[in-house]
Amino acid sequence: MSESVTFYTYRARARRVIDGDTLEVLIDQGFNDYTVKKLRLGGVDTAEIFGVSKDTEEYQLGMEQKEFTADFVEVDEHGEEEFPLSVRTSGKGKYGRWVARVWKDSECLNESLVEEWPDSKSEY
Repeated sequence: MSESVTFYTYRARARRVIDGDTLEVLIDQGFNDYTVKKLRLGGVDTAEIFGVSKDTEEYQLGMEQKEFTADFVEVDEHGEEEFPLSVRTSGKGKYGRWVARVWKDSECLNESLVEEWPDSKSEY
């Protein structure tokens, strides 16, 4: 028996970028119901910035990827913007984060990261 995946799509806005492939968003669940969730970008594995020395190439690359993600999602900590992002979740991954694909207009963040850094493509 094959296991099916159910996708859910929500409007969202970014509150914080944790690293290049992990962010915290405010999700509009409908009916004036909102929730904050950490998302793991599916299909992407960016360089580490936690637990590695700040003078390494890996850290520098990780910070560059984090900045790319932050520029894409336009972090809005105070809720002044509407919900510019579309988030499609496909279930929880390890560490309890929702695995997701994120769009702004018709551009996909996941695909943009992999396009910019092909080595960041992941099966996760």
